[in-house]
Amino acid sequence: KRTAVKSVVSGILQQERIKASDYATAEQRRQLAKKLKESWKCRPICASVAVKCWQQYFFRVCADKDEAVQQVLKYMPHWCDESTPSSMVHSLTEHDWILTDVADGWGE
Repeated sequence: KRTAVKSVVSGILQQERIKASDYATAEQRRQLAKKLKESWKCRPICASVAVKCWQQYFFRVCADKDEAVQQVLKYMPHWCDESTPSSMVHSLTEHDWILTDVADGWGE
């Protein structure tokens, strides 16, 4: 319950998004990497599953943590434990994600 309530309050206060401008230096991004990993430990809510999955993906496939954080800031700039589905969809469409109803070729 707490994580869900926290995400709704964060949505109202618009704190669920991570602002890239707050993490301009490598040291700031190093600190963000720590904060992201801490947020992954929180009890999941529906939106947090997608956020956590993509953020962890970037950390696994990128050459280093700084590159991973930069990818998070570009494509998945949300706090895992504070994002609501509606704010996430709105934000992700602003970050080059495309929302579709059905995947092309699905069920063929």
